[in-house]
Amino acid sequence: MIQILGAFLFMKEKAVVFVKNIGFVCFVGSCILLPFVISALTGLNNGSIFFFISLVLSVIAMIILYRAAVLKSQVSIGWWYFWLFCLAVAISLQLTVVFKLVQF
Repeated sequence: MIQILGAFLFMKEKAVVFVKNIGFVCFVGSCILLPFVISALTGLNNGSIFFFISLVLSVIAMIILYRAAVLKSQVSIGWWYFWLFCLAVAISLQLTVVFKLVQF
């Protein structure tokens, strides 16, 4: 959401293309998680290892695709670095607040 808001505030004419490109990245990342969701809902496999592998694959794919989206949109690579920062914050919050896996 931060990136979309920033795009419309600062990118002007490139904002729509950029948002379309990063929307595709989010779509692909979500699709990578679907096998885990389906297997968990059907009771086939809902183990933490399967979840972790799905999540890692999704994040890696999105990192690569987001960089490509930034380059394709012809915006500053700083948008990708800022997104990486936001991703690190989001993962940290998930691990500490939601899952309580890491205590600082």
